[in-house]
Amino acid sequence: MTNPPEERLRARQGRRTIAAFETYAEAERAVDYLSDRRFPVERVAVVGHDLVMIEEVTGRLTYAGSALRGAASGAVIGALFGWVVGLFDWIDPLITGLLLAERQNRPSESRPH
Repeated sequence: MTNPPEERLRARQGRRTIAAFETYAEAERAVDYLSDRRFPVERVAVVGHDLVMIEEVTGRLTYAGSALRGAASGAVIGALFGWVVGLFDWIDPLITGLLLAERQNRPSESRPH
């Protein structure tokens, strides 16, 4: 997929290049350096050449924030899994009750004595 020149121009408008790096890892280290010195990294973007994607930096990720996001992700997965198990737990007695009711309504000669 190619990026037309108009889109590249729109992506660059309002941006100023403050540094250029050969690799993404170097650019990431520079953003970490700025963040460690309390620079507002929310206004920083890492832009690659001839790429479709521009990475917008949203802020510093702390251990507490990372743990909170991981806990929230686990809670959502657990809730969905619990909902599915609960759904089957609700359906199983219903099916069992219907099967027992059908067996109960059979003629008496088919029942063992």
